[in-house]
Amino acid sequence: MGKIENILKEAKNKLKSADISVKDAEFLLSNVLGCSVSQLYTVNTITDAQIEKFEYLIDKRLEHYSMDRLIGYTEFLGIKIPYNVHTLSPRQETEIMTDDIIKSIKKNYSEKIKVLDLCTGSGCIGLAVAHSTGADVTMSDISIDALDCAETCAIANNIDVTILESNLFDNITGVFDIIISNPPYIATSEIDGLEPEVLYDDPMLALDGGDDGLDFYRRIINLAPRFLNPKGKLYLEIGCLQAKSVTGMLKKEFGNIIVHRDYAGLDRYIEAEKL
Repeated sequence: MGKIENILKEAKNKLKSADISVKDAEFLLSNVLGCSVSQLYTVNTITDAQIEKFEYLIDKRLEHYSMDRLIGYTEFLGIKIPYNVHTLSPRQETEIMTDDIIKSIKKNYSEKIKVLDLCTGSGCIGLAVAHSTGADVTMSDISIDALDCAETCAIANNIDVTILESNLFDNITGVFDIIISNPPYIATSEIDGLEPEVLYDDPMLALDGGDDGLDFYRRIINLAPRFLNPKGKLYLEIGCLQAKSVTGMLKKEFGNIIVHRDYAGLDRYIEAEKL
């Protein structure tokens, strides 16, 4: 067994004992070596400095530092989203929803459409939609720090979007074909029980959804019809136990309500059409 394999084996054992994905070791080492994970086992040499850096990253991962914090970014549908203390780290569940929306836009719209990404945070949703579909995307958030991150990412990836400071719909004008939001949806009482990677790395502003976790859904669903074209679509990422409550809120002004599940089979986002 070569040096790379031995180093990885030791790191994976440490991660496994802490109930952390052993795949993180391969990803961290490939990042240190400047290669892809698929190329990792073809690397013949590793320097003492690289070993030291890798061991440091593994130690930090064992302390539950998030992966994007350790390497500085998350890749989201081909876009690099830099780690930022002021924004929620992009999740695979959000990537699933965004990819589905992109596919739906390409299939169902022949002309350029207008999309609003509400509570944009890092901008991952709006940037991916604009990049993949050419849609006219507006991204808004109440946090100036989050918007600075989204703007930096847009410039770095050469993606043309409109960025607005707004407390939900306060500064939004015009109407849209699609509104997308991944709002804060954790109940206040559940915040302290979140996994360390979330509790330590993600801003409270992006997590706390009020006493029952549903505050933002009430406000968004109440106002969204005013900002949607006829038959306009609303997409909401949800907590896995919130589908029934959010669906109930939607029924007054929306039809064709569909609850979509993630790869784990959990309810993850809702699609609805303005009546």
